[in-house]
Amino acid sequence: MIGQGYDPFPCLNNIWSIYSKKGPKTILLSVGNSDSCMADLELAELLGCPLHVVPLSSQQNYEWNEVLSIVKARSRPPTAIYDFSKGADTKWVLARNLVIHESMPSWSEGPNTEPFFPWVEAMCGGSDARIDILKIDMKNGLERPFLYALLDAGFRPGCIMVAYTEAPDTSNSCTLVAGHLQMCGYSLVNITGKKCLYYYTDENLYVTCSWEDTSCRNPIVKEIVTFTKKSLALPEGNSNNVTRSDPLSKTEATRENNSQEATDQSHSLQ
Repeated sequence: MIGQGYDPFPCLNNIWSIYSKKGPKTILLSVGNSDSCMADLELAELLGCPLHVVPLSSQQNYEWNEVLSIVKARSRPPTAIYDFSKGADTKWVLARNLVIHESMPSWSEGPNTEPFFPWVEAMCGGSDARIDILKIDMKNGLERPFLYALLDAGFRPGCIMVAYTEAPDTSNSCTLVAGHLQMCGYSLVNITGKKCLYYYTDENLYVTCSWEDTSCRNPIVKEIVTFTKKSLALPEGNSNNVTRSDPLSKTEATRENNSQEATDQSHSLQ
């Protein structure tokens, strides 16, 4: 967990080893304010990378600017207003590494939004547009359209920490976006309350079938059933040495390559 004692979020314990080669070049994006800034600052301190934050209101902007003044001065004055900034003086984050954005990436351009890909491209300095780590705490269900727009723009952060407005199994709207994440290649590693930690495994189930197939109710179910029947029909003793030609073989091969890594991440949580 990161931000313990404040507003903690589930996180991979060995996230440093995952991103150590990128180090200060890691792209860390936090959208929306949690109750505390400490989880965000802890990640930025650990990785030594810039922290890009997207406040969603004037007050959230004021809160981050108070944090900015604290990390500049290396102390929190008695005149500090917001509980959000408590503890900021204990984190060694360079003031220049705290970047407060005035707009947010979305489906299209609006009063405070910009198209997703150009926004991220600008954040990354015009080249190698990507998001390595994404933390979302948007409230009022805004995390759902944000995640859809993220995936639609082609971005696949290696690690996503999201605080859902409602738990995925209690709301149909959250069920859809949580299901979409996992269908696109994300594995749910940990869940604490409504906060979920996802790790990207590149197992996109959508590509295992044709979505123009009119011969069945659901083509992916058809492929799963077909794959299962073929597996059950394999001669005994040959199950590990058969080359499969069906659409699920790519996902199965990828799962074999990634299963140990995903398992390691699951067991490395604090």
